[in-house]
Amino acid sequence: MDTTKNKQVLNKYYLLGQWERMCSFVRENIIILVLLFLYIFFNGYWESLIGNHLINKFLCHFESNWFIDIIFFIAIALCVTQSIINKGKSIKQSTKLLCVIAILFWIYYRLCSPACGSNDSSFYIQFVSLSQFEAIKYIDIIPFYAICRLVSPLIGKPADIKFIQDYAYRRDDPIKSKEEDKLLRATDAGRIVKKLLETNVADSSFSLGIVAPWGSGKTSYLNLMKARINEHRGENDYSNSIVLNFNPWIYANDKDLVSVFFEELSKCLKRYDLTLAKDIIDYSKMLSSFNTAESKLMASLIDLGKEKSSLPEKKKKISDALKRIKRRIVVFIDDLDRLDADEIMEMLKLIRNMSDFPYMYFVAAYDRSYLESCLEKKMGIKGPVFLEKIFQHEHRLKSCNSDSIRDGFLNNLPFYFDGPEKKKLRELLQGNLFKLDDSIGILSNLRESKRAANGVSDEQRTYGLEIKDSSIKLLLYLFKVIYPIVFENFIEACGPSFVRFLENDHAVLGLTHFEKGKMHNFHLQLKSKHQEWRINDEDEKYIRRIIEIIEDEQRNNIEGEQAEK
Repeated sequence: MDTTKNKQVLNKYYLLGQWERMCSFVRENIIILVLLFLYIFFNGYWESLIGNHLINKFLCHFESNWFIDIIFFIAIALCVTQSIINKGKSIKQSTKLLCVIAILFWIYYRLCSPACGSNDSSFYIQFVSLSQFEAIKYIDIIPFYAICRLVSPLIGKPADIKFIQDYAYRRDDPIKSKEEDKLLRATDAGRIVKKLLETNVADSSFSLGIVAPWGSGKTSYLNLMKARINEHRGENDYSNSIVLNFNPWIYANDKDLVSVFFEELSKCLKRYDLTLAKDIIDYSKMLSSFNTAESKLMASLIDLGKEKSSLPEKKKKISDALKRIKRRIVVFIDDLDRLDADEIMEMLKLIRNMSDFPYMYFVAAYDRSYLESCLEKKMGIKGPVFLEKIFQHEHRLKSCNSDSIRDGFLNNLPFYFDGPEKKKLRELLQGNLFKLDDSIGILSNLRESKRAANGVSDEQRTYGLEIKDSSIKLLLYLFKVIYPIVFENFIEACGPSFVRFLENDHAVLGLTHFEKGKMHNFHLQLKSKHQEWRINDEDEKYIRRIIEIIEDEQRNNIEGEQAEK
């Protein structure tokens, strides 16, 4: 019974979609369609007007000759050329309509209309043939052009744009499948999905927070959760799941994020229950009509029903409809930590306000420290306590380990960094800059590792590809990308000889390139100018470690030169 009803709903939704597309086509081409119908309904009047003022006074005197024949064939060649040039390019709906109308008129008057061959007709057209080809009429250029225009998008597609990844920047895109999972989070995401969808929401919704700092892969984790849900489609447990992706940051300039959300939810549920979709929009309008005080958010949510009697009735109607369609609805909310304080409050209010709706799950990803800071500034309340009232559980993502970040940085370097020098750089980074005093390292997440790789790639291209001592220079480029202000002062302290070392592709780090006497003042400034150089105590440790590595390399090179002598 439910299957038959679902098919009826889907057929109704399909027909509704076809009707909407047809209405859109009519609106876009209303002028052309009106003129066409006027010509059809008043055919005799228009034919008489055209015959008396155009054909009898002008076109009847037209005669063929070799010169006009040449122009005709040139026009044919231009039509073909235009089709070849525009192959694969789409054309407007109005252009398609005009071409079809032109072909239909040509078929009627050129081939089918009795007026074409009868002098007794009130509307007689004698089409002129080419001087050398009597079977071809000059009027035939019109359907030929129309057909060329209609066929040009079908005869070929534009060539694919090719990108040479070896020389390109590395994009910071979230992963979409477990095959791309370098942090081995897919198993954890699957476990969370199973626990989430097994949570009983028959009478009220459930809200889950995915918590991690900026750049830690929250969007990728949400994608792994969605992929896991899709994997289960067809099984009894998850076959009814409906996934709604809502990114409030995209609509951040919209005055009412709540209304936008309900519009998206309504579109998502329209195919299952048209009445439910309409009720959701009505409920959204009711909510937006209330002007609640932000400082009394929780109290206002409780008192909403008292202010307008129809609101609880509408809410109950929606709840009953959600129970009737019997489908889990999983709402993924991403980039919550990119909103400002007002927008965050609006989204938290939305989640809290929908807590009574059955069969709904809210999964929001955010940086908890940012949300807490916004809540404290906006409402003067303790963020942790408030968030606990919104999210029934928070799942904290494990931090990226130092090996993953290091490998992420090295693997995103262009191909010309491969080889023994890259291996040497890996050894320098291992245990020196990615594991220091139990901290995560000079790069704290995978996003920073990709940014650093892009920056180092830029610096490498500045000074060339074939470089001796490239592992040290790559380390210096990494230093420059992460701590640009400190690096400028470091270069100034080293002097021009060190700059020449960086710019010389074949230079080897030696005594003249790095003199300890010039570094004393730099080390003093490194300790005292944290605020000016935008670093902290932990950054200072990494910077000093970089300098130690360079000094060790300098010492090894000097000893090697002395041994050769």
